[in-house]
Amino acid sequence: MWRIISIIGALVALGVAGGCGGPELPPEPASPSAVALTELVFAYGHGGKNILDTAKGTFTKDMIADPPLTVGLRLTEAELERIAKKMAEIGFLAYPEVFEPRGERLYYAVGMHATYLISAFFGTTRKTVRWNVEYTTADPDEARLGELTRLIIGFIEAKAEYGRLPEPRGAYQ
Repeated sequence: MWRIISIIGALVALGVAGGCGGPELPPEPASPSAVALTELVFAYGHGGKNILDTAKGTFTKDMIADPPLTVGLRLTEAELERIAKKMAEIGFLAYPEVFEPRGERLYYAVGMHATYLISAFFGTTRKTVRWNVEYTTADPDEARLGELTRLIIGFIEAKAEYGRLPEPRGAYQ
């Protein structure tokens, strides 16, 4: 009898020492500013056909009437850090997967109808946000996403690889 009680006591002691006192809660996701942005897919333009993929080191440009062109294009660590800081600043991780601007429509985005997708990897956390711009609204969340997209597009368009791409033939209506 004492032998069984001793074995049970030893198992309980091992369980307590091993931290088996209860379920472990998963860690909270880190903010973009606390963890490096390790991968970014950014699609924009008509149908989201212009695509930056940092994992592949490529940029695909929508050529409208012709097949899309893909070139090697890489963002620097400093550029990725600036994007991560902007994401933290605007609360990117709190945006829903499908963002729909709220509020009164101010004007129709003639010739600027665009689809956006940002899929970002921070360590082991992936966050994806998609949205369409058909109307401009007074939604401050939409304005913050606009700041982020302009920052990323600015980095893309400043690259020599982008500058060597031809202009597309045709236009979307």
